[in-house]
Amino acid sequence: MLQAEPHGVILPAEVAAFQVANIDLLILPEYFWLETEDETHRDALSHFESSREKLAELSQTLDCTVVGGTMVEPTAEGGDAAWHNTSFVFQRGRQLGFYRKQRLMPGEAKGGAVAGDEILVIEIDEIRVAPIICADVFDPDIFHTLAEAEVDLIAAPVASPYLPEDTVESKLQRDREIFVDRSQRAKAPIVKVCTVGAILGKRPLQGRSLIVTPEGVQFRTPFEEEQERRSWIHEVELKL
Repeated sequence: MLQAEPHGVILPAEVAAFQVANIDLLILPEYFWLETEDETHRDALSHFESSREKLAELSQTLDCTVVGGTMVEPTAEGGDAAWHNTSFVFQRGRQLGFYRKQRLMPGEAKGGAVAGDEILVIEIDEIRVAPIICADVFDPDIFHTLAEAEVDLIAAPVASPYLPEDTVESKLQRDREIFVDRSQRAKAPIVKVCTVGAILGKRPLQGRSLIVTPEGVQFRTPFEEEQERRSWIHEVELKL
């Protein structure tokens, strides 16, 4: 799990730690591949191909599978006016598939985003992994579909907005009522990995990364580290 700013940068020390641990799967946060000079989502279209190449190289360097957070992907028919918020999955330099966010936030829709309408399930060493993206968690039907698809693990790149008046109690309640509930509906663990900093320099975020199973919360970002860049390596028990 890499909880990080949306600048498409992985530090050498982070790469080294992942290599030493011989990880199987790395999950990056939502909009990880935005760049500092991007002022709108559409600005990121200009470096879409180079961002995807960097993701491919990262999966090759780490010799593992990477759920690459999300990047702004041009639509086939929309030109520069429309785009998808897309999570690409690469394994050792090879693209395995992509998932397009289905439930858009108002700012995304206003900015030209087009929703996806299909789930993605990828088999990695006989483990069925499915990405979702951020607000998709508010659509219970997606998780019923994932249960029908018999997924083993759900990877969730997220950009969680900073709420100044938020309390520990309300955070714990959301973890239970949203993420644990969705894990129970899908009958699979969810690994949520969050962006920190701000999206396009405007929207402040909090890193509420999380691992949940149908039984409850297994890990969450310490409350005092929700504004910090962090990486964690966890073993997630799967019921195969």
